[in-house]
Amino acid sequence: SIVQSPNYLYPVNASVNIDNTVSVTWLVDSTSELLFYQVDGSNNGAQFNLLEQYNVPSPLTQFETYIDSASLPQTNSIFYRVIAIDSCNNKYPSTDSVQTVNLNGELLDYYVSGLNWNDFAAKFTNILYWRLYRNFGSGNFQLIKTLPAGINETADSLQAFLSEKGQFCYRIEAVYQIDIPGLYQDTLSSFSNVFCIDHRPIIYIPNAFAPNGVNNIFK
Repeated sequence: SIVQSPNYLYPVNASVNIDNTVSVTWLVDSTSELLFYQVDGSNNGAQFNLLEQYNVPSPLTQFETYIDSASLPQTNSIFYRVIAIDSCNNKYPSTDSVQTVNLNGELLDYYVSGLNWNDFAAKFTNILYWRLYRNFGSGNFQLIKTLPAGINETADSLQAFLSEKGQFCYRIEAVYQIDIPGLYQDTLSSFSNVFCIDHRPIIYIPNAFAPNGVNNIFK
């Protein structure tokens, strides 16, 4: 009995959800005879650790999505690879890994947030542009900027939102094209983690006074 091995296995997407889980999607040869999927994760793209091994769905579908709730995409970018396993315990690793977008930044000055991020990466993909979203407490993220590919940092002025509470949260979306020759073409997107900045107070009120100390004048 000869087991039909997969002719292809390609990760096509890894996107961080609003709850900081990650959805990892791959394209697989649905005519193959498989028993398990193994999903591995890495913080550096070199050393991978097992996240989970589970039974493949029946019937086998061309696209499969795994939800990773164990990694910390808000801390750093996560790399994923997928391994298909058949009934003879033969392992067929994906041709490449897929990398999430990690958004980071700092408060540069009063009213200005500085943001930076890494590129989304997967085989046969090309980033078209970026969409930056901001949330300042309303519960929903609003699109505030569209940036061209090749840009990995920006500054956001908060001058117009002085009446809001001091925390501002951001997400960035990579809109990219994927073109796997002869198999699959589409325009997809990958979201980063949610990154929040606490704005420093503009007015400081002292609550203590030390005469004959270092602060001898109260005014």
